[in-house]
Amino acid sequence: MSPYALAESHSRDSVYFRTSMAQTGGSGLLRTPNAETLPFGEVSFNYHQEEGVDSDLGNSRGPHNTLLLAVGLFPDLEVSFQNTYQDFSSCANHCDLSASAKLSFDWLIPDNWFQFAIGGSDLGGQAVHHRTYYGVASKQLDQFRLSLGFGENGGDSEHQMGPNYLSGPFGGIEYQPWQWLQVVADYDGSGMNAGIKAFTPQEWLPLGMTANLTYQAYSNSDAPYGRDNQWLGLGLTVPLAGTHLSSRYERGQGDVGVDTARPTNAVIAEPVVIEDVVIAKPVSEKKVDASVSPAANYSELTLISNLLVDYGFENVSVGESQHTLLVKAENNLFNRNELDAIGVILGVISELSNYPSFEFVLLNNNIPVLSVAGSEQDLHAIFQADSSPSTLPRLAVNNSPRTHDKATWLTDRDNTHTFKPRVILSPSLYSTIGTERGVFDYSLALSTNVQLPIWTGGSLDVRHLLPLSHSDDFEDGKAFADARHKSTVDRILFHQGFKLPADVFTQFSVGQIKSDYVGGTAEFRWQSPQGAHKLGLEASYYENREDSTQQDATPVLAHYRYYFDQYDWALEANAGEYWHGDSGFTVTSKHWFGDTAVSIFYQHTDQSFAGLNFSIPLSFRKDMAPDPIQIKGTEEWTWGYRTMVRNQVNRIDGDLAQTSDLQNKLDRSYYNRDRLSARYINANLTRLKDAYVLYR
Repeated sequence: MSPYALAESHSRDSVYFRTSMAQTGGSGLLRTPNAETLPFGEVSFNYHQEEGVDSDLGNSRGPHNTLLLAVGLFPDLEVSFQNTYQDFSSCANHCDLSASAKLSFDWLIPDNWFQFAIGGSDLGGQAVHHRTYYGVASKQLDQFRLSLGFGENGGDSEHQMGPNYLSGPFGGIEYQPWQWLQVVADYDGSGMNAGIKAFTPQEWLPLGMTANLTYQAYSNSDAPYGRDNQWLGLGLTVPLAGTHLSSRYERGQGDVGVDTARPTNAVIAEPVVIEDVVIAKPVSEKKVDASVSPAANYSELTLISNLLVDYGFENVSVGESQHTLLVKAENNLFNRNELDAIGVILGVISELSNYPSFEFVLLNNNIPVLSVAGSEQDLHAIFQADSSPSTLPRLAVNNSPRTHDKATWLTDRDNTHTFKPRVILSPSLYSTIGTERGVFDYSLALSTNVQLPIWTGGSLDVRHLLPLSHSDDFEDGKAFADARHKSTVDRILFHQGFKLPADVFTQFSVGQIKSDYVGGTAEFRWQSPQGAHKLGLEASYYENREDSTQQDATPVLAHYRYYFDQYDWALEANAGEYWHGDSGFTVTSKHWFGDTAVSIFYQHTDQSFAGLNFSIPLSFRKDMAPDPIQIKGTEEWTWGYRTMVRNQVNRIDGDLAQTSDLQNKLDRSYYNRDRLSARYINANLTRLKDAYVLYR
């Protein structure tokens, strides 16, 4: 539970009520929902073990164990996904995958009234063993919270929780005598249930995580096949943005979106003023004016250049133009997020520069991708003054940095980026969830990716996969044997990027991908001046060199993205021809929480699919300096699940809606995972100071 959840609940009532998952369908009491939702920016992992599980019964009958994952995607909106099963190793007739959602109306109802939410379970699936719709109101009275609702499951005899479950009125009461303990009782339409919940204090676990235990000790449910039983649940709740940034997702009554003005935890804990930093300003505090020659500022420019080079930044150039300090640099240290590098560099400028204005140009592969400009007063307000975050000045951010033909450069490309190998280690995971073969099957390998910059915009990209482990169903002769990892060099590519007029960026990639295919990809990208809109085009041609009977891959996809900085949310769409020749579209709702992204998507080609992806950094926030070689984790590792929808047969079909899946795409290699824009930077000014406080 984030610190905000505590603050929000205190603002609503004097006692902070902890939130955890019900047995099914998302947050709630024991077997019923309440009007609370999982806080914005949190994810909850849960395992529920029920008494009396009988694998001889079908998946719509009797007790089941449950794996449940819930995410607070928006303020007051929770989505959850669960897999109920009887036999972990075989799901032929014993598993049910379902998705649920709950929307709270806290944004509409005054604080001191009550809470109200609507929700639904088993949304969009074909085998609807948990399909339920409901409305529920909750009211907290000091240490008690009362809930009353009305539900509808259609009187479905196939409902896994029983035909009377949430069919009509339901309700419950929670009593929390201490922050770590709740006594809970509810009526779910089929009977009464009673139990307890226990929670860890926030300071017990790292990364802002909290754990909880739920024990249903009593039930007199009249649902068939023995649901008058007990169940035990374990849960772990994690702030997706991490401990430093999670407070930005804390919402108070009437607030919306991400609180871009809220200081990070590091800044709150250490409100540093720059004068306290070890590196001292030059003795002279005189500001640059027209009478001062470039030579008079030689020591200042040299100090800035040397500090950035010694820190590990590459292609460092420092100069001046018309009394403006000019700095160019490339970041290969803060690979999770370029914002951290921008924060450190601007912090150095604010500390050492006497120039009245500045312009910093960020390079990637020695190509200018963005400039950030402002005044000395702007930097003072962001890094030195104890300013209210809501009053921080907006920086001038430009997608097309100026060339400054009349600039005087003291240094030019110090600490070049070329011919320094970058070795990226990460897991490669192929997995299935809830198939006839089992609840979870996997093939795991070590991905070793070597990237070597050669010249401006040009680089070599080689990846090797080393199998590590796999489940039984990936063994030879088993269902997923053909999909098992093999020891292979699956990618050998040369990439060349160019900046074209009109803010268009392009990259051409040629070589081998997917082990057996040779050919090339051309990618084009355009972004609006503020970064709200992005257009893209990707066209490829590849031949299978091992099997001439295989159809050539000629995917052509057009892309569009709109970015809502208020929620750190991107709506994306692509359409065209995919890898195996199927045509259609993909629509994605991508939600950023710090450097973690949660994506919900819908795809339609020859079949329709829906799914969920998590993209997380598996690396340190600051990596080792690339000199003479850099070994690091990946800044983005993606794992997820998709299922076929709008079809009576929920078949696994991994061939449809496939892309070239290049790791070195423009968004990732040049544009900070599509987060390099004026909107994004000015919505995250507090992170600039956060990075400087932590890494100066």
